Amino acid sequence: MKEMMRPKYAQLFTAALLVACAGLGACATPSDPSLSPQERAFQRGQTTIRAGVKDASEESASVEEFVVRARQNPCQCDAPPDEIYIHERWTRVYFEGDKAVLGALRKAHAGAEERARIETLLVRGALGARTRPSPRGIAYPVFEVRALD
Repeated sequence: MKEMMRPKYAQLFTAALLVACAGLGACATPSDPSLSPQERAFQRGQTTIRAGVKDASEESASVEEFVVRARQNPCQCDAPPDEIYIHERWTRVYFEGDKAVLGALRKAHAGAEERARIETLLVRGALGARTRPSPRGIAYPVFEVRALD
């Protein structure tokens, strides 16, 4: 009797396994199949950047000025080469502000580049809700540099 029951259990197990596999495959279907993997990755990246800017803006709303570490960290894409350490992470930003202050910042970064090092400087400024698009249209936050500390 036991011998006859085994094939039934094996058939049930096989059927259950097939149903489970089919169900898992359905969950992996992209929400918009017309987008390429690169386009989906781009959209996810933009969503993350917008969420980060929104979170930073909300956290920064009551603070008029920050002192942050800034560094120049060039990359091979067209993202801005400048980063600030704010809200516990490095964030790529576009620097704006007084030409003399930005000139001093660039000069300090050039010295670090000559020494083949990534060095950080203390920078005083403000991070608003404004963004600026890169040449490819990717939005990055703008940090207004007010002074070097």
